Amino acid sequence: MPNTRLFEETDVRVSHWYRALGRRQWNTLFVANLGWMFDGYETYALILTAGVTFQQLLPLESRPAIPFYAGLTIAVTLLGWGFGGIAGGILADYIGRKRTLIYSILAYSLVTGCTALAWSWPSFVVLRFVVGLALGAEWGTGASIVAEMWPAEHRGKGAGLMQCGLGIGFFCASGVWFFISAVGPSAWRWMYIIGVLPALATWWMRRGLIESDRWRESDRRRREVAAAQNRGEHLDEASRQLARFTLVDLFANPGTRRLTIIALLMSTTTTLGWWGISSWVPAYVSSVAAIEGLPGARWASLAGMIYILGLAAAPFFPETRGKMLPD
Repeated sequence: MPNTRLFEETDVRVSHWYRALGRRQWNTLFVANLGWMFDGYETYALILTAGVTFQQLLPLESRPAIPFYAGLTIAVTLLGWGFGGIAGGILADYIGRKRTLIYSILAYSLVTGCTALAWSWPSFVVLRFVVGLALGAEWGTGASIVAEMWPAEHRGKGAGLMQCGLGIGFFCASGVWFFISAVGPSAWRWMYIIGVLPALATWWMRRGLIESDRWRESDRRRREVAAAQNRGEHLDEASRQLARFTLVDLFANPGTRRLTIIALLMSTTTTLGWWGISSWVPAYVSSVAAIEGLPGARWASLAGMIYILGLAAAPFFPETRGKMLPD
């Protein structure tokens, strides 16, 4: 006969998992979620407005090639995103997760506002690359601080809730474009001006976000090892690892190197596949709507909102399925 008391206690633990979390964990999740939401807005604003933007920025003879220029611009943004992720990860190891997160949000908000002043396609692409650098720096840093602040048994839930922020940002961009697109040919510039607003949230983040205890301890030990190294003291293997440049140390250990390369290949594959499809959803829907005599920009916004609703809901499905299945 099954132990019903055990099942009841298990159900309580599952349904009340959030009670194990304190204010620091929830504040960290909220800030990281905001960061990912801002990322989503900045990125999807480009996808939604690319057609209208390049109608203004490209010379008349180049306008038939707008899909090529749009794809190249998105690729350059994502390239900056990749380099920014590497730079942001290194920076977060040395100056802290909190400061890197705040600086990256401030940077891409201000540069996004400058994008509204672009006068040509080259100037637009340069600004988008810089935005991509800051977006990438925020992306990895937000994920790191949540992983370090949340307990191991609930880290998956925290990651899912945090990544919903990207979908929320996409949805917000689609909603804003639904109304802003009717303003006129310069509506795309207002989308980027609105993108400055996340900078206003950084003042609260400085007070509401607390640095990761794991990073504090690691930073303290790294400083001690650096001081010992400067004094010429002999270092053991663990101390030598701390003394190495963080990116070098990641690939120095054969086991870590193998896992890092596998994770990098998996992430690259999914990223290329996802962006290769999602980047063209608004443009495709807009073209189909235009053929039917409907306002393309508004239908692109609606398609984006519906698409992102599925994206935002997806992280919860594995968790729900896990609760329904027996042990």
